[in-house]
Amino acid sequence: MSLERSGKLESDPHCPECNSLLSGYGNVSEKTPSRGPKPDDPALCIYCGAILVYTDTMQLRYMTMHEFNAMPQQMQYEIAIALQQINTRIERQQRAN
Repeated sequence: MSLERSGKLESDPHCPECNSLLSGYGNVSEKTPSRGPKPDDPALCIYCGAILVYTDTMQLRYMTMHEFNAMPQQMQYEIAIALQQINTRIERQQRAN
């Protein structure tokens, strides 16, 4: 994920899994255009690793398995790598506490 390609959302979406506020965004792929998310774009919770989708009102909901399987394989791979990084960070924090 590139920090140069990140920003703050105008909405204040919360993760439906852990209820954390996810008001910022970052692009997982360097190939992704530098823009903020739009409805139906995928999202990952950096606090719990939930795989999410932006709604029409820019809130977040769970991504369905059908939606995940319909994504290009490269995007699935990039999400898997990002989830691995998130889960590693979560595990380190849990061990530190």
